[in-house]
Amino acid sequence: MILSVWMWSKSVRERGAETVVSQCARFGITDIFYLVKGLLGTTAYPGKYAPCDEERDLLGELLTAAHRKNIRVHAWFTV
Repeated sequence: MILSVWMWSKSVRERGAETVVSQCARFGITDIFYLVKGLLGTTAYPGKYAPCDEERDLLGELLTAAHRKNIRVHAWFTV
């Protein structure tokens, strides 16, 4: 069974990837749809096509924590 959540970068920024992923794992979440570029045009990861809104690579932090718990992460872009 697949159980998914939609997540904004604010969750990882404020609570930390390990905390967010641990909570998802407790609830049996298998997939996270993570907003990496919102309407402001900034991203939650460093890249060459849009400015990063953080000095941290929030997407990288989430990927590392989620993969340890066998949770898939899907990048979500607004257009």
